Amino acid sequence: MASIPMVLRQIRRARREATDSQTIAQFREYEPVYREILAAVETAGGEDALDEVRDWLLEWTDRNQRLPEPVVLQEHARDVLAERGVDIPGQLQSS
Repeated sequence: MASIPMVLRQIRRARREATDSQTIAQFREYEPVYREILAAVETAGGEDALDEVRDWLLEWTDRNQRLPEPVVLQEHARDVLAERGVDIPGQLQSS
């Protein structure tokens, strides 16, 4: 089971392995929003939902060799929660 600090460490590791040199600056920029999204997922959907979002995020980063923009992560998090029949928290509502 994932925890938010563990997920952020895994994202940092995936970022280091990515070939896109922009990922260092991206992670610093995205980290607060990622943390907010991950916290909303964990609160609304529990650890299983957080695990699913983490797995997708790491896969996406590996496949694209860069980090997903926060809006992409937010959209996926909404989809995960919706598939589980969980009410979408305000932090994940579309803008």
